Amino acid sequence: HLEDGSYFLALLSDGVRSLSETRLGEIATIHSGRPRAACLRIASDAAGNSSSSGQAMGTIAVCLDIGEGQDKKGIMPPDVKKRKTDSVAAGGKRKVRVASLLLKYAGCGVNDSMARRKAPPERTQADAEKQLLEIMEELHAEPKHGEPTDFVLRFAAKCLDRSDCKSALNKPNADLGWVFEGQYGKEFDAVAFDLEVGSLSDIFFTPRGAHMLYRLA
Repeated sequence: HLEDGSYFLALLSDGVRSLSETRLGEIATIHSGRPRAACLRIASDAAGNSSSSGQAMGTIAVCLDIGEGQDKKGIMPPDVKKRKTDSVAAGGKRKVRVASLLLKYAGCGVNDSMARRKAPPERTQADAEKQLLEIMEELHAEPKHGEPTDFVLRFAAKCLDRSDCKSALNKPNADLGWVFEGQYGKEFDAVAFDLEVGSLSDIFFTPRGAHMLYRLA
């Protein structure tokens, strides 16, 4: 029986069990609610550990929130009270307002009218995942000198610098505007409409490429 609260459960292969409980706890805290990102970080750390050399490395993780009103920890502006709200358009479809950081990779989204630029031919899906993970962890860290302190503006700055979607050029928040259910496909909807206001999504994929979303409203 689990008490009310937030939990991170992971199944680790022998190759990643060399990581300390302290390090695993740090990763679980940073990537609470984002199991894919957590697994990527665990595998990356284990790959750099000489004691794991030659061993198979694999991780399966799940994040659970037990009970009512459990707040997910992790990346979000400190002054935003997280809440999940459903805005409904006149036609009855749900809508959300999100900013999207998209990384395209070789072979995806060739006919993409919203593409800001073509995917670098040498960037693989694994490369895109790794780069999004690094961006996510940079956002979790304290702002560097000269960076905005407001999280929304920091995310927008990352989009302007890194995103392959034209929405990165939208001022001031680099957002897609109001997104209606079905507008960008089921993969996008599954993430965007499950996000709470003020939350950063996990890494996910659509035919356009690898994404990370921040929900504004």
